[in-house]
Amino acid sequence: MTKFIYRLLAPCFLLAASFSGTAEILDDSLDRDDYMQFVFTPLYQRTLNAGDESSNYELDFLGLKTVRQSAGTIGNTRIAWWGLRNETIGNTPAGELASDAGLLWNTNDGDAPEASNFLGVLVVEQYFKNDALKISAGKVFPGNDVAVSDYAGDDRSTFMSEIIASDIAGQYFNATGLGGVVTYEQPAWFITGVVSDATAEDEFIDVSTFKDGNFLYAAEAGFTPNLQQGSLVATVMPYTVDSNEQLKRETGVVLAYTFEYGDNAEFASFGRYTWRDGGEGRTESDNAEALKTDMAGHIGWAWNRAFGRENQQLGTALMYASPTDYQRRQGLSTQYGVESFWRVSVTPWFSITPNIQLLRNSEDELETVVGLRLKLQYSM
Repeated sequence: MTKFIYRLLAPCFLLAASFSGTAEILDDSLDRDDYMQFVFTPLYQRTLNAGDESSNYELDFLGLKTVRQSAGTIGNTRIAWWGLRNETIGNTPAGELASDAGLLWNTNDGDAPEASNFLGVLVVEQYFKNDALKISAGKVFPGNDVAVSDYAGDDRSTFMSEIIASDIAGQYFNATGLGGVVTYEQPAWFITGVVSDATAEDEFIDVSTFKDGNFLYAAEAGFTPNLQQGSLVATVMPYTVDSNEQLKRETGVVLAYTFEYGDNAEFASFGRYTWRDGGEGRTESDNAEALKTDMAGHIGWAWNRAFGRENQQLGTALMYASPTDYQRRQGLSTQYGVESFWRVSVTPWFSITPNIQLLRNSEDELETVVGLRLKLQYSM
């Protein structure tokens, strides 16, 4: 294990030596009109019962650039992008670690049997009606546009488990391809519509599959009432994914909420539940590659500024997933679990997050997964 931890930490200290102390935290930088950011997040995990170890890293380059400034009916025009590299640096990829332990989902979202470079987002954003309406077109990542929460999702900052960092029951989350997103916001509600290429395969921009006409269609309605107790965002999103050569047509519904207590949001509660119908493989081999679950959800709690310290955050979430009929025939059953993390921002550009997961596996036994994630970031 010492060798794995060394491989995990060594690149961090090399990068840390070159990073400036003026870098800002990711969540803060995303509120700015223009920014560029580099983020390096290596992680290490070990299953205590199965005895496997896994470590990987993600290197992200993301940003937002205003190319035209205006106000009123036709507002700002901006370009947003997100590119990444994902690589396993230990012996066992995340997917293999979960499979060996008899788990229904990966214990982190960095599964990379082979190193890969990937363009996640490249869009032009146009604002209208004093920023109430936003239309984005290009390569979109629906997982960052709908059913989102500051406490879950693909942020490499909070929870590690794939069931929280992604959505293991719905194809919508990772339907990354050419398409568009439209959002219209009002003080107490918003609506978002997404159309994207559901069969894109190229790691950068796939034009050939866009011509095939197999798309994701999603429509989200969100409610943001003004409550005295705190801030609430509650959403419902029906979606459908066209059939293709490997998978049948899929329809589903996603429910999500985030509630931050008080004016300072010291505590927060959040959750998401996904149910789907369809999406099965056309053959046995296609079923083996399809999503393993048809229902999944989590509900969690976070303590911001834990122990009265601005640089600390604690979080805990309960997880649940139900396997597809095919996966039940393979011996998997409904599984439950709990995940907890403690994030400490040592400096504005470096944080460390120990993590533990307790999961019921396919043998109806308790599997314990311990993990450690580091995060270095530099903003311009």
